[in-house]
Amino acid sequence: MPYLQRVFPESQDFQVQYLTQGGFNKIYTATTVGLAEDKKHTLIIRLALPTNPYHKVESDVATMELVRCSTNIPVPTIYAYDSSGSNKLGLEWMLMEKVNGRELHQVWFDWDYDAKLQLSETVALWTSQLLQITSDNIGSVYMRSVGEEEEFYVGRSVHCLFSGDRRLWYDIPRGPFDNLEEFFSARLAFFIRDTLDYLETVLQEGPKSVAKRNGLPSPPRSASSMDQDSEDPDHRPQTAEEALYEQADRDDAEYYNWQELTAEDLQQRISRMEALRQALPKLCERAAEEMPQLSTALTHPDISISNIFIDDCGKPTALIDWEHVQLGPLACMQVLPNFFEGPETEDLPAHPEEDEEAWSRLLARGWTQEEVDEQKANGRRGYQEKLDEYHCTTLRQEFKKQLTRFAPTLSPSAWPDHPSFLREMKDHLNDLEPEDCPDWVRRCINNEELEDGTEDKEVGGRNEDEEVGG
Repeated sequence: MPYLQRVFPESQDFQVQYLTQGGFNKIYTATTVGLAEDKKHTLIIRLALPTNPYHKVESDVATMELVRCSTNIPVPTIYAYDSSGSNKLGLEWMLMEKVNGRELHQVWFDWDYDAKLQLSETVALWTSQLLQITSDNIGSVYMRSVGEEEEFYVGRSVHCLFSGDRRLWYDIPRGPFDNLEEFFSARLAFFIRDTLDYLETVLQEGPKSVAKRNGLPSPPRSASSMDQDSEDPDHRPQTAEEALYEQADRDDAEYYNWQELTAEDLQQRISRMEALRQALPKLCERAAEEMPQLSTALTHPDISISNIFIDDCGKPTALIDWEHVQLGPLACMQVLPNFFEGPETEDLPAHPEEDEEAWSRLLARGWTQEEVDEQKANGRRGYQEKLDEYHCTTLRQEFKKQLTRFAPTLSPSAWPDHPSFLREMKDHLNDLEPEDCPDWVRRCINNEELEDGTEDKEVGGRNEDEEVGG
């Protein structure tokens, strides 16, 4: 309440209401009470779940402040925050402006092409301004006091790759990273630990082992389970902590497609990842040919129609959701807004003609009117899908042209369709396909041409199952 009164001292009472929640926050509104209608104000109270204590909120605040100071991108104003969690709420929180307007996704699919094209130009301008915020490190943005001034600096990454689920507990570097080898080595280390945890907790030890391995207290037995005085952990109620660990294991299994893998498969995957980590120095040497000096830029990883707010005239009023933002090499970052992604459709589809005689013949052959109407609707839907794909293709092309105009020195490696060894390396580290990765590593080390779908079973006298880099 004191913070609310500092922002609006004319009001002594506020009405707090639940608004929504996401994977990392719960959102409430705080509205002034007892004021005339034209003097009422509403703020946003965002409670952060402890998914990355201190660092996520600190970086979120710093990133938005840096964007406000360095660009024309509209971002919400933050009035106060607490990144410690040592407060009456017991959670980290932010008190921020409630932006005007509505989410773009509410009108995007009803907009005509020209309106979408105008929005594309605005987003291209935003992206070009973000790309001007550069560094020679990989990591996230923070603020610190230097005398009476605040300065921005690059610190540990708050990207979910380094803190999602149990990753927060792993004793693995999170940056800032001075070079590509440090960055990719840390990412591989997290993948290896994920696999080890899944292997040991699900297939061998049970949910308590992850707590033991990461130095956490074991999940306590509930009072009801102790009353049963059972020595068999399989015959007592599951604690909340155990349920949390098991849900994380299920999520991992679904995300990494582990459901069908045996213990032997997982062990082989770990061996291959270790081999890939040993090969990183040579792989990064080759990547350095593409980027001799590490250069990183700031990008928003989720410029989506859910994170852009617009007014009644269609003018953007805010870009939100600056969590998990980091500076990184463009070939490893998301530059293209995700609502411009989709299949390539270069040709404008032909509008389906309504041939009433054809429909009449179908009715004469015994079709019902309902079946004919459904057939018509299918044709219209198919046309609309192709038209949407065509418009998405042209909008993507226009976005690239506009961004190149705003940022003429932009490296071609920023685009997914541009050949880039660094991007190929990043993609393989993301996919970690156990059957293909060693082959790809050997081709890289031997400076052989990289081709999708290559099925070399033997390179340099080594068979597919041999480890590399040892």
